[in-house]
This record gives sequence, C-alpha cells and structure tokens, in this order.
Amino acid sequence: DIQLYRNKINGYVYSLYFKFILSVLDEVTKSLKEQGKFQFFDFLLYLRNAFRDSALGDRVLIDHIMARHSFFMLDESQDTNPLQTEMFFYLTSTVQNKDWKKVCPKESSLFIVGDPKQSIYGFRGADVKAYLDNKKIFTDKDELLVLTKNFRSHAHLREWFNDSFNDMLNYTDPLYKEFALEHLD
Repeated sequence: DIQLYRNKINGYVYSLYFKFILSVLDEVTKSLKEQGKFQFFDFLLYLRNAFRDSALGDRVLIDHIMARHSFFMLDESQDTNPLQTEMFFYLTSTVQNKDWKKVCPKESSLFIVGDPKQSIYGFRGADVKAYLDNKKIFTDKDELLVLTKNFRSHAHLREWFNDSFNDMLNYTDPLYKEFALEHLD
C-alpha cells in the first residue's frame, strides 16, 4: 500500500527534521539573543525555564528574589497566559515538581485575582480556562475567597450587567453562578 510507505517515509523525514532542529537550537537561540531579536514570548519562556530550573535545583534565583519580595499578586489573571502563571507558581514554590500544577506556593506568598467575565486578551494567549484551572487549585485547598459585592455601580447597572452576562454565561451553571454581582446598598 503506497500510503503506508508514504507515512513511513514522512516519519523518517520528520525524525530527521527534529534531530536537525534540536542540534542547531542552542546556536540559533544564542544568535537571536546576540542580535536582540527575541520576541515577548521568548523572554517569557526563558524566564519560566529559569524559575523552573531554580525551583527544581539549587533555588539560588528563587531564594534571591524571595529574599526581597515575600508576596506576589497576580492581578487581572484572567488575562495572563498559562506560561506567566506557571512562572509565579515556580517562584513561590515550596515543593519540587516538574508539573507546576503540583507545586505548592509558600503559604500567603501568592495571591491571584481575576474575573473571567473581563477576559479580553485571548489574542495574546490569555486563557480563561487556565484561570479557572488555577482557581481550582486554590479551591481544592480551601484557600479561595470569592468577592461578590459590587462597590462601584448602582443597582440598575448591576441588574443590567447580570442580565447581559446571564445570556452569555448562564448563571444557573455552578461554574458561573458565583459571578452574578450583588450590590451593597
């Protein structure tokens, strides 16, 4: 069967491509650094890797930062990408683990604030599902505080927001029910 042979050949070709890419990756990375041609994502990736390697190794970088800053607040976290969140978990870690979701932040060192209804940066990698996954990590540890009081707007605006978002989010779903705004009179 000709398709079987094509698939085998493609497998060999892809294997050669990956071996080649891996063999030149360090040289290409070094060249991009020297030429100042890194993109925002490149910096995030290298910073995440530095935090991860420090958390899994000698902790020199993490201890250096933690000696100067004891608390971190990741505000507007619904608009962060998973790589950014991962960095903060490694930065505040107390448990070594390659899976950042199993890393345990030092008690009271990491505060994550967000509102999934306000997520607007999907075009740059923000991921509301990642926000909800992170929220679950804290919910499972009984370390979640939900703010439901609205101190900014009057009752008529709150009702309009709730009605409008109910059409999109379906507040009867337990996942979104808590996001209905209350008004403090």
